[in-house]
Amino acid sequence: MDRNPVFKLLSLLLMIIVGACVLNFIVYLAGTIVLGGDALNHGSVSNGHFYIKSHGRTKEVTEGLFEYSRSQASTLKITQSIFVAACIGTLLIRVYAKK
Repeated sequence: MDRNPVFKLLSLLLMIIVGACVLNFIVYLAGTIVLGGDALNHGSVSNGHFYIKSHGRTKEVTEGLFEYSRSQASTLKITQSIFVAACIGTLLIRVYAKK
């Protein structure tokens, strides 16, 4: 039985996952640049006002932007692990497929 088609399919799926993780990082990075930080790591709420802080600068944002920033940063923590696992899986498949 030829395993190459299976390895190719698995490799393609893992590369799609890697691409999705990279895209998520780019969206996070763009949001962080536009907002001037992220709510998860440097955000605060005070008297119904929402603040994002980065490099000593504090910016007030709406509750919606604050929640978006917080959830985007949260997904980044998950997708970083998935990215590493998918990259390792892709490398292992390529090494095993050559045998």
